[in-house]
Amino acid sequence: EDYLVFYNFDIRAYYRKNAEGALAAFAAAFKDEERCKLVLKVNGARECRSRLDRLLDAAGRLGIAGRIVVVAEYLSQIDLYSLTNACDVYLSLHRGEGFGLGIAEAMQLAKPVVVTAYSAPLEFCTNDTAMLVPYNLVPMEGNALADRMGMCADADVNAAAKALVRLYGDRQFAAELGARAKRS
Repeated sequence: EDYLVFYNFDIRAYYRKNAEGALAAFAAAFKDEERCKLVLKVNGARECRSRLDRLLDAAGRLGIAGRIVVVAEYLSQIDLYSLTNACDVYLSLHRGEGFGLGIAEAMQLAKPVVVTAYSAPLEFCTNDTAMLVPYNLVPMEGNALADRMGMCADADVNAAAKALVRLYGDRQFAAELGARAKRS
């Protein structure tokens, strides 16, 4: 009966994937909704345990630690598909993304997606198939990618929260969005 928001990321790409932005958007959307959970599928957690600990500390400060579900172990592709399919919405507040395979897989499963309106996922995410989150370009700082990329997207956390609330409150709209995503 819980409403599950899915965030799948590699913690080794912590800055680019913007996990703290996902936490902030979830907290803003669902601070008092006990039925809402944020499922974090974390790749690389063993190598970067301190980053995961900092992320979970941030969840505590936001008042949502008890509603975070962390999946840190390896999952086969079929198990990852099953996890994606078990969730109600896929969230990606990336600062920059390659193809966006997780986003595309969620769309193929007819899951509504909330995604930063930036970089490669815009090849298949449109206003008709996804909840696109506006962003501001900001300088990358304190990161090995900064010299190569220079700028990155800083997703509007409040807009992402509003998108999550809309999908939660209007299940028919969410189902229609997911169906359009699958068809595309």
